[in-house]
This record gives sequence, structure tokens and C-alpha cells, in this order.
Amino acid sequence: MYKAEWLKGFVAVANFGSFSKAARQADLSTMALSKQVAALENLLKEPLFERSTRKIRLTELGREFLPKAQIILKQHQDLAEWVDGRQQSPAGVLRILAQESEILGMTITPWLGEFCRLYPDIKLEIDVSEKLVDIEKESFDIYWGMSEYLGRQFPGLRRRTIFNSVFGIYASPEYLAFYGKPKNIADLANHKMISYLYNQPNNMLIINVPNYKGTGLPAIEMSAPIKTVQGMLELAEQGLGLVNGAPDIPKYRQSITEGRIVPVLEDYWFRDLDAFVYYHQSKIEQPKVRVFIDFIMAKKDEWLL
Repeated sequence: MYKAEWLKGFVAVANFGSFSKAARQADLSTMALSKQVAALENLLKEPLFERSTRKIRLTELGREFLPKAQIILKQHQDLAEWVDGRQQSPAGVLRILAQESEILGMTITPWLGEFCRLYPDIKLEIDVSEKLVDIEKESFDIYWGMSEYLGRQFPGLRRRTIFNSVFGIYASPEYLAFYGKPKNIADLANHKMISYLYNQPNNMLIINVPNYKGTGLPAIEMSAPIKTVQGMLELAEQGLGLVNGAPDIPKYRQSITEGRIVPVLEDYWFRDLDAFVYYHQSKIEQPKVRVFIDFIMAKKDEWLL
């Protein structure tokens, strides 16, 4: 391996024509500089300087090696400047995967114009996937708005909490008029639900069971006439079953305010459910990842939650 300090020492001696002058310029002792050049000569198995006279001269190998060493050192400098530039102005393609378009629209989309003006060298690629995420098949830099399942599935990921929300159970007045309003978990045996297709199993209603000891969110399996990822709220408004939802999300808030859905089984709601941003573990966060998360999180007070 041609160590950079060996090459720098060799080029300095060649330029000054003197070990002592080169050593002073590099703030090294003459002996230390001589050892660097000697190490390089040992690696090359030939001398780089003729030392038989007071003024040292390059050997034939030294003359041929000098421009090559200078090219390598220039590449080192260019690389250092490029890395420093990335630290000052993060760059590259940043791939973001969101769990829900609604969350994306509340927490990220309104500020993308400002972010792109601040960081013009970062190119964004944003996708939405409502199915369960497998990071081994879907390679993104940031996974936005995910629940705890992603951290349990891939414990090597780092995460930050995006927001904390209530997660409730709702039904339309028409549905409750026909089926009756459930008062406890046992009553659910006579009810239907709108199910999220990618839940496991995909016919379960998420409920907060007292003293629950299992892993993940507790749930009860129910009859699900429709299993879907789209339009769950709209289907519940049509009276097709109970639905899980977060009243902090604007479309749910509006539906509740207008009376299209009403809360049920409030004693079994989650009052403290987190959503996270996940990103890959590394000793030093990628600048493009760090600045994006910091920028969006700084807008948190403006989110419509």
C-alpha cells in the first residue's frame, strides 16, 4: 500500500531537493521524513534518490515515479474536497418510502419545495406502500410513518418518533342502527369489520386489551366482508363494518365532525400509539438522511395533526 504520507514526503523532498527543507515545510523532523521515504523505497525495492553528493538527485525510478505520485496526491485532495463539499452541501439520491399517503401529505409534502431550494443537490424519490415493508426487497434510505412492526422485523434499523396518536374504533350510525352498538369485546362476535389486507391475519380489529402479554398490537379476529388497503374509511361510512382509525388524521377528523362515523368501544382504544421514521444503522448518519429528517421534524408544529 502506498500510504499518502509517504507519497507526500517523497514529493516534498523532490520539490525542495533537500530532506531538511522538506521536513521543515511539513513540520516533521528530518529523521521522520527520511523514514517515510525509506519505507516507500522498501516497498518499491529500488531507491528514489541518489545520496552520494550534498545535493540529492532523483534516480531514474524517482523521475518516473514523481508524476505518478503527484497524480495520486491530487486525487486524494480532490476526494477530500468532494467529501467536505458533501458535508457542507449534502448531495445524492434520497429514497423515501411512506406507509400511508395521508401521513405523507400531512408531514412531508407541504414542505418539499422549501427543502429542494435549500438542498438542490439532493434528488428525492418518494413512494407509498401500504403493504408490510420488507427492506431486503425494497431498498430505501428512509421509511416514514411506520409502526413498531418494522423495528421488530429489522432490529438493526435506527428510528425516531414522528408523532404519537390515539388509535380508535369507529362505525357509521347506519351500521350501528342495524347491528346495535357493541359495549364490550364479547359483543364483537355479532359484528363485522373493514379489514386491512396486509394485517396478519387480515381479518382482525386492533383493540387495547387490559393486561395483554403478547407481542405486537392485540387484536380480535372478526368477520370481514371486505379486505382492502384503500378506502377503508369510506367503506365504514357506507355501513359495511367497524374500522380502526386515528382521529388526528384530517379525513377521519372531518368524518367524525360531520357525523359520518361515530366512536365505539372507547374503553378499548389505544391512547398512546407511536409512528416512527426508520433509517439504516451506521456510525455516522448520511448527511442527506440527517438533513432531511431534521428539516421535516423541525416543521412538526405545522403538521395538521
